[in-house]
Amino acid sequence: MSDQLMDAGLRSAQDQLRKLLASPAGTGRPGRSALIRAGLLVAVEAIDKVRAHLDDDESDEEHAVYAIVAASVAADLALPEPAVAGAVLELCGDPANDVSAATPAKADPAVVEAVRAWLLRVTVHYTLPKSGPVTRTVQLYYGADETGARSREVRDEISRDDVPEDARERAIRRGIEEATYQIYPRRA
Repeated sequence: MSDQLMDAGLRSAQDQLRKLLASPAGTGRPGRSALIRAGLLVAVEAIDKVRAHLDDDESDEEHAVYAIVAASVAADLALPEPAVAGAVLELCGDPANDVSAATPAKADPAVVEAVRAWLLRVTVHYTLPKSGPVTRTVQLYYGADETGARSREVRDEISRDDVPEDARERAIRRGIEEATYQIYPRRA
């Protein structure tokens, strides 16, 4: 299903929910009607958050990085990628970004603990030369045992538009061609 089709579906559902909220209260039990209206309001607000998040180009890049981490960890731990993706979002996602609160299901606590035990650190490094391709390198440190930790790099060329805004700004204004972010563990 295309992103445009999904966005149109979200917009349509949101419009229908708003129409229901604008209609007069039902003739059923008053407590039940209030509960239904509250549920509809929560659904509308969740769709608002999801649509705003989908419109945010930076969130596309964040989710691309989370997908790289999830695919790598899922393969290492022989777990289903969707379950690991939820755990990665919970562990690495920005707690100030409340779009995750709009997602209906929480990650399986057992999977979160397995990922937490496996991952040691995840960094994302962007190289932004004045000319030429921009490179994103996701580096995972994982699986510490008696022989030490291992690491893996996933390097991709990406569009300058996909680089986080602060890194682009530093490259343009100050000539700083590299930026590194630690996404796990989150820094306080």
